[in-house]
Amino acid sequence: GGALYVQGSGEHTIKDCQFSSCIAQSDTISEGGSVYIAGGTNYVKDVSFKQSTALITNIPHQDGHEIDQSDSSDDTFTDQSQSFGGAIMIIDWQDQSFIKDTSFKDCVAGTGGAVYINSVDKLISIQDVTFSQNIASVGGGGALFAIDTTMVKLHNCKFKQNQALLGFLGNDLHFEQVGTTDNHTSINQFQYNIIDGCSSSSIEPRVCFSGEYGCQLGWIPDSYGNMPAWSIVVIVLASCIFCAVIVGLCLFCCYKLLKQCIKAGKEQYQQGNQENDSGRGQMYRSVEEGSNGSSRKQYDNHQMQQNQYNKQQGNFVQNPIPNQNGLVVVVPERLYTQQNSNFPTYPYQMQGPPQQLPQNLPPLNLQAQQNPVYGFHPPITQQQMSFGKDGLAQ
Repeated sequence: GGALYVQGSGEHTIKDCQFSSCIAQSDTISEGGSVYIAGGTNYVKDVSFKQSTALITNIPHQDGHEIDQSDSSDDTFTDQSQSFGGAIMIIDWQDQSFIKDTSFKDCVAGTGGAVYINSVDKLISIQDVTFSQNIASVGGGGALFAIDTTMVKLHNCKFKQNQALLGFLGNDLHFEQVGTTDNHTSINQFQYNIIDGCSSSSIEPRVCFSGEYGCQLGWIPDSYGNMPAWSIVVIVLASCIFCAVIVGLCLFCCYKLLKQCIKAGKEQYQQGNQENDSGRGQMYRSVEEGSNGSSRKQYDNHQMQQNQYNKQQGNFVQNPIPNQNGLVVVVPERLYTQQNSNFPTYPYQMQGPPQQLPQNLPPLNLQAQQNPVYGFHPPITQQQMSFGKDGLAQ
């Protein structure tokens, strides 16, 4: 214990403390660079351990003299196999002991760069703890070393660039042996029973076992840039909200555009119907007015010609006879006296017996007036004797 040595069966609380640059050194065995606690129920919370070291120094030669630690030319000086727990040495901790909201940074030991767990009564909970850049120079467990897998449960811990220098000894976690309780029936269950919600940026292998199980890859997932979980949740929620807003705006714009198109189509359709109704009414009025006017004008002209002709002949009189369509035609009186069965008659235009027409009757003016709607003369047939009936009005 470079700073604190505790031994007993009582309750021991270490809270809101900082241990910096503490060293536990010996020429035989070194345990707990900052804190050594054996026995009792122990609570460690809101504590910072920085640059704590468990170090073997002044190793004697066979001739009895000591080696100065600055003398790096002697190979025996580098043997740190008996240094354990760069920050904390744990022995015989009782049930309900825990380490929470604590950080271990730049701690060094031969085995268990930050924490070494030798023995416990029951499971120790290590929760919301950060292990950063800790080193195990000889053994395994750059961050934590435990004799047995049943000794510890890790919740939401973060491991950052921890190292076991000899390799394949667990850069973050190393276990001497596997627990033999009934609950541990497979290697996968060990992972679930030990690690919960932890992440790591250390290189693999991050978790190793001494013996047949060896190193297990992927037991501690990547830290994804060391972002806290709440920040990842916030980013995901913000992204989902942003995407939802964009999709909503797109749908709203499409709805407005479709609505305007439908409205414009309805207005154009209604306007077209109004124009068609107006044009149709105007056409009917024009046809009616033009038909009546042209019929009257033709009738008057014909009357004048007929009167002149009657005056010249002297034996024809005006005899207006209405036909079946209600129009008045002038039929000479001679039609009733001269009969010729070979000459065609038109009973639908005359009343009375069919009469023979004279051979020298003047031609009737059947030239139709210009149509007020279409601008061309409709065809006139020989049988179209009713004045003003150009076919369109019918």
